[in-house]
Amino acid sequence: MRKFKITVLLLALFLALPTTVFGAVMNDASYNIAGNNEKMNSHDDQKRDKIKSMIKTLKKLVKNNGTNNLPRIVYQIGGNRPPNSNYVGHLDGASFTQWIYKKYFGIKLPRTVYDQYKLMIKEKKAVKVTKENLKPGDLVFHENTYNCGVCKDDNITHVGIYIGDNKFVYNSSSKGGIVINDLREPYFTSHYYDAIRINGVGSK
Repeated sequence: MRKFKITVLLLALFLALPTTVFGAVMNDASYNIAGNNEKMNSHDDQKRDKIKSMIKTLKKLVKNNGTNNLPRIVYQIGGNRPPNSNYVGHLDGASFTQWIYKKYFGIKLPRTVYDQYKLMIKEKKAVKVTKENLKPGDLVFHENTYNCGVCKDDNITHVGIYIGDNKFVYNSSSKGGIVINDLREPYFTSHYYDAIRINGVGSK
């Protein structure tokens, strides 16, 4: 009975609050919600801007590789010499994606193709993505693209960066540098392995 009287008393006090006080409380709550939404939207905008900037650079690197006498990134097995300000460097497939992710997202990927897939998932730093749900910035992996005598378990031998419209960019050993291809091409369809989305790069 005593608890009931206290509850009734508190309710009466609440109802007796001036409208201005109640309104101020509600306005403050609404302000906090709006502020949080603005922060989320701002964060999403920043990610989109970084991805757009990354794609612009990737296309430039593809163009440079296809034009004589332009500074470019050269494919080198085991290469790990990051490009300078003129985008001149020596990288392989995995060190290329490693460099791009560090440059645009501040994320340090593992050094090998295998670990960029397996280790990132194991450590819950990435999630698997179906081919139908790919978004710009995702990493796409292929298997058995060459005879890898030292590869672990699954023969994951190739990695590239998805840029939209079924296109992906990667460092090619056969072309000697950065190229762009379509995932629907027979070769890449037959060798397709999987794709992942790195935490902090795209929306899940």
